[in-house]
Amino acid sequence: MIRPIRTILAVVFLAVGAALGALNPAPITVDLGLFRFEAALGVILLGVLLLGVLLGGLVLTVSVVLPMRHRHRRERTSVTQDATSTAIPSSTQTSSQATTDIVAIRSADRSADRSVERSVEPGGIEHGLHQ
Repeated sequence: MIRPIRTILAVVFLAVGAALGALNPAPITVDLGLFRFEAALGVILLGVLLLGVLLGGLVLTVSVVLPMRHRHRRERTSVTQDATSTAIPSSTQTSSQATTDIVAIRSADRSADRSVERSVEPGGIEHGLHQ
């Protein structure tokens, strides 16, 4: 469903860009101090628009996405370390003990908090499933 919408949006933006370039053919000179170049007004407008989108995406990535990834990685490692430090090593644990541990943890979690269900795999990794 998303792919046709993306295709339609890409075609619409290409058409708008072509119309912008065709309607603004006047050559202008842009002087940036060290650099000076001449191009059509439509090309300059599209270039500046693209530069703004790229810089906005970069700022969003640096200020929002990277800190969220870092926090998620830190939380995931702390949960994994907590689960491995409290679980029985898998070499000494039989499958019946693992099943008993899962049932005990699930019943304890359900009585303590009904919004989170946890299970422990035989390797000692704990998973929290939010309902």
